[in-house]
Amino acid sequence: SKLNMRSQNSNRKEENFKSTMEDKKKQNMRPCRICKRTNHLEKDCYFRGKPQCRNCKRFGHVEKDCRLKGNHQANCIEENNSSDQLFYTCNSVAETGEATWYIDSAASNHMTYNKGAFQTLDESFKTNVKLGDNHIVKVEGKGSVAINTKKGTRIINDVMYIPNLRTNLFSVGQMMEKGYTLHFGGDSCTIYDNKDKTLKIAEVRMKEHRCFPIHLQYMGRTAMKAQEDQSWLWHRRLGHFNFQGLKILHQKKMMTDLPQIQAIEGACEACLQGKQHKKPFPSGTSWRAKAVLELIHTDVCGPMRTPSHEQNRYFILFIDDYSRMTWVYFMREKSEVFKVFKKFKNLVEKQSGRSIKVLRSDRGKEYNNSEFDKFCEEEGIEHQTTVSYNPQQNGVSERKNRTVMEMARSMLQEKHLPKAFWAEAVYTAVYLLNRCPTKAVQNMTPIEAWSGKKPSAKHLRVFGSICYVHIPTEKRHKLEEKTEKGIFLGYSTQSKGYRIYNLKTKKLIISRDVEFDEDAMWNWDEEKVERQSVMIPKETPPQQQQEEGTDQAEMERRSQQAPGSPRRPPPSEEIEEETPPRRTKLLSDIYETCNFIMLEPENFETAVKHKVWVQAMEEEIKMIEKNNTWELADRPKDKEVIGVKWIYKTKLNADGSIQKHKARLVAKGYSQLPANKKWKIYQMDVKSAFLNGYIDEEIYVEQPQGFIAKGSEEKVLRLKKALYGLKQAPRAWYSRIDKYFMDRGFRRSLSEPTLYIKSQDKSRKEGIFICQRKYTETLLKKFKMESCKTVTTPLVTGEKYQKEDGSQKVDGSMYRSLIGSLLYLTATRPDIMFATSLLSRFMQSPSQVHYAAAKRILRYLRGTKDFGIWYKSTNDAKLVGYTDSDWAGSVDDMKSTSGYTFSLGSGIFTWASKKQATVAQSSAEAEYIAAAATSNHAIWLRRILEDMGEKQEEPTTIYCDNKSAIAITKNPVQHSRTKHIDIKYHSLREATTRGEIELKYCSTEEQLADIFTKALPRNKFEELRMKIGVYHKHIKGEY
Repeated sequence: SKLNMRSQNSNRKEENFKSTMEDKKKQNMRPCRICKRTNHLEKDCYFRGKPQCRNCKRFGHVEKDCRLKGNHQANCIEENNSSDQLFYTCNSVAETGEATWYIDSAASNHMTYNKGAFQTLDESFKTNVKLGDNHIVKVEGKGSVAINTKKGTRIINDVMYIPNLRTNLFSVGQMMEKGYTLHFGGDSCTIYDNKDKTLKIAEVRMKEHRCFPIHLQYMGRTAMKAQEDQSWLWHRRLGHFNFQGLKILHQKKMMTDLPQIQAIEGACEACLQGKQHKKPFPSGTSWRAKAVLELIHTDVCGPMRTPSHEQNRYFILFIDDYSRMTWVYFMREKSEVFKVFKKFKNLVEKQSGRSIKVLRSDRGKEYNNSEFDKFCEEEGIEHQTTVSYNPQQNGVSERKNRTVMEMARSMLQEKHLPKAFWAEAVYTAVYLLNRCPTKAVQNMTPIEAWSGKKPSAKHLRVFGSICYVHIPTEKRHKLEEKTEKGIFLGYSTQSKGYRIYNLKTKKLIISRDVEFDEDAMWNWDEEKVERQSVMIPKETPPQQQQEEGTDQAEMERRSQQAPGSPRRPPPSEEIEEETPPRRTKLLSDIYETCNFIMLEPENFETAVKHKVWVQAMEEEIKMIEKNNTWELADRPKDKEVIGVKWIYKTKLNADGSIQKHKARLVAKGYSQLPANKKWKIYQMDVKSAFLNGYIDEEIYVEQPQGFIAKGSEEKVLRLKKALYGLKQAPRAWYSRIDKYFMDRGFRRSLSEPTLYIKSQDKSRKEGIFICQRKYTETLLKKFKMESCKTVTTPLVTGEKYQKEDGSQKVDGSMYRSLIGSLLYLTATRPDIMFATSLLSRFMQSPSQVHYAAAKRILRYLRGTKDFGIWYKSTNDAKLVGYTDSDWAGSVDDMKSTSGYTFSLGSGIFTWASKKQATVAQSSAEAEYIAAAATSNHAIWLRRILEDMGEKQEEPTTIYCDNKSAIAITKNPVQHSRTKHIDIKYHSLREATTRGEIELKYCSTEEQLADIFTKALPRNKFEELRMKIGVYHKHIKGEY
């Protein structure tokens, strides 16, 4: 019995152990995919094979039989091909509060029914949304919503306002388009602010009905406006320093008395005009000093064309490498550099108790002279200088110069101050930059790194503001005003006071008792105070301030990089990468011209926020109404209404300054002979030309955005005249201008329908010189080649180019832009015709080799930007042509290149370089094909000249340097070597027989068209360039 009891106890223990292990095993099980429980496997699930209700989530019945169904309704959008724009969305199955939004992957746009949530709302935006029950709700506007998050205020743009929508919807697709990443996993949705999932914004848990609700706190319009206004104010007070840097300045407590800054998506007009430029590549690393005065960077900027009030034209910067503390001194001549340096040395060494060890400068004569070298040697200072024509080695001071000038330019531009105040602006810019963060110094400002004292923001004010200076009692009578009006021009470092320009005495004073009006500026023309508005919201953030030097190797590496299309970096709490400039243009020239990139808006929503574009749109509407282009009409039921859109363009003068801002409303319709004859040339432009054409059809268009007639929103516009974008517009305009010329005695050319001729006896004695220097300079600036090294030929002799050359591919859009710009320039620069035509063959998939060759053309243009074509006045109007071809010059398909040109007594006036359509089996065949193309062009030119009263009585001579090709034209027998040539090329024989063309032989040395078919060595290239009439503008009269 004892044995039986022991056996039973043992069995019980074993069963208990197994039961315990099974329980632990069940606890560690993965959840069943059917019922989500963890005590069994999916194959053993009781509910397996049973339906689950999507309403109550229980098993055993379907949704239509659910007792808990209630009044919940699920509406879905169905796509509709109606002319109205429909958006695909879903309504939630539950009622929600105003601050609850649902993440929806089926919604194409953010949508809300809460009008009070909008910060901005464009109620002119109208469209429809169709729900699943065929109910159509109207979209009554589109705008932006501001919400509070732990990361600060965020703006949600392009949110649709739908009053009849039951829920607020977040569109997954729209968030992804804005650069966000959404990850659905488990029972949550995680939102990241970038694609690599490193910056987490929110995590939303799945709730009942399998929805992802997110509760948001709206930011009131008043609070939002106040915070934005304060951020803009401090942006201006700190010399238009970037918002991200100001935000870090506050977050890391690098400056006292600075309020919280909101990094809003906007820029002020002064920033756009003063600092806008393309973002540079990231900088490399270089040696850094480990203590103050171990290394001092210095550079001189100037001369300024406008002297300062103290008659200075230069300024010099000294930058401490360790702290990035900067000092500025102003000079009348460069020869003062040595005297200024000794003054600076005494100042900083007394302040720091240390001695300057290394001074780094360029090789300018103001630094590189015996007196300066002797002083440095006596004081134990190592003087480092850059290699000639390599300013990048002094990158820190070069970049600091640019940063200072950008900030100074922005401050001057904002308040429209005269150029004579440039020195005050530079002085203030240096003062502020010493109190702003830089990547070169971690967690402190330059002035704190230098002196150990944290700067304060309490005294900072907007540069150039109107201010009122208190007049001491001793200097005024009882009934006189207590203040004098002035302009704030910076801060005094010698005393605790402000530098003020007294508008009454026209003198600079220093005072501490000052009241400021920071939103006002002085009108120098009318001598009165004006209010100003500086904020211009836009989609892209303002340009970040950068300041970091690099060495020569890094700069050379960058200069060899191919163009790319870097995407916009994600928001970050760190200051953006800082890098030195790629320049060698004088900063004084940049300052004087105040050149800037004008951002052209891509849509109406952006343009309407800019006053200049609003005025441009109003001017366009006035012109349309003045021409009686349309009339308001009821929307027709049997005709399609065409949409309209705005196109924006900034027109420039010849010197690069802005001529006008042009807004155009479009419909969504998807000279050598004048020199010979001493004729005067006039150029004119018909304002809004296409608006003057009459149309016969009945066409309706939508009312344009921003100009919808009140009370007639549903009506459309019936066109009475043509509108840009219509297919009928060009023909309508041509018909009217044709009638105009014909009624006034002009003859239309039979060979060229756009050529009208009317004889008059007026002439000019001099010839014509055509040069595109300004365009060339603009092109060089566009591709950062204005300071590149020049070359003497556009192509390297003997270099072969092919589609697959083994090198890395580059950004096609940048390459195509460059080639397109060069092709435009070939209209006046035949010397780059062949090079540009050759490289245009690789626009589909360019490589680094192709891009380097294109940049070589730019280097050639920089050395010849003053070259152009000189057409002299002569009595000889005989048409002469030259034809040439290489043989199998194309590596990819072994096709040849044809080239030809024609002249009328002096320089050439028409030219071409083109790859042949077929493969030539011999050089004679290639030359024959080229001669045929030249002949066709010559026949057309003869007819044009005849219409202009210059009929060619004799056959037009075309010179060819291949005797076999000439023999083919004279031999009518089809023998074995020519019978395969395409019939169309034998038109050359017919033209020769008719006496229109005469093909003559010339030697290769005399063949002008040789420059259009191959890369030539320097001597040969320059000889042919002169023969075709391309000269330097100063020597054109000698030929």
